[in-house]
Amino acid sequence: MRRQLAGIELVAGREPAVAPARTPGLFLNLRSKLHGISLDRALAEGADPESTPLLARRAAWLTSSRNRHSLANCVGRLIEMSGERRGRSAVVRPHRGELAGAKLPLVRVAALLDTQEPVYCHGVARIQLLLTDATSPLYAPVRAGQLRAEAEDILDAMEEREETW
Repeated sequence: MRRQLAGIELVAGREPAVAPARTPGLFLNLRSKLHGISLDRALAEGADPESTPLLARRAAWLTSSRNRHSLANCVGRLIEMSGERRGRSAVVRPHRGELAGAKLPLVRVAALLDTQEPVYCHGVARIQLLLTDATSPLYAPVRAGQLRAEAEDILDAMEEREETW
């Protein structure tokens, strides 16, 4: 018993071979990567990651083991290079004085990122922006001690600690 439907031949008892539909998750992942900086800024400023599927996807990626390990390695390399002098380069270099002053909180941030302990996406978004934004206190501090204060705030945000008055 055979019949034809929209150019696809069907045999009784078998489903037609149809290409699987693209999952919305694939497009969500792509959009999350394309809009990464703006999503990171929103999360760093305290946006609820569950308010939209896009923010939720970005928050999940930020706090994934793979990304956390990568960020921890980046912070670790920054700490190692804090005492190095380098020649000319087109690469934006971290502010050496600020980096030296923020060594202890940055070591703590890297250690927390490299554990399996749960962390809040707000803090991870802030460390992501600190490392990738050339106008951040890591590269272009406005005042002395700004990087240390930012690193301490990032650590508090990752652990969801707030000042109480």
